[in-house]
Amino acid sequence: MPQPLRIAIAGALGRMGRQMVEAVVADPRLALAARFHRPGSTGEGLVSRDEALALADVIIDFTTPAASAELAEACALRGGPALVIGSTGFDAAE
Repeated sequence: MPQPLRIAIAGALGRMGRQMVEAVVADPRLALAARFHRPGSTGEGLVSRDEALALADVIIDFTTPAASAELAEACALRGGPALVIGSTGFDAAE
């Protein structure tokens, strides 16, 4: 059996972030590599954005348009991990 895909959840303390954590944990093909939220957030098991980028194959993002843009730039600059953006509320310029 192949190694599970390592997933990190951005916005892990929000409603959709919590649901994504549950979905990842429930799927044997996936491994929850990291959970992170906005800087300064506290919670059991939370890591920094940079730690999450180093640990994951894929980031699933449910944050804000501005945070999604920053995360996309960080992923692009380091050459990964892959990024799936589920955030809403983007305007035409974003």
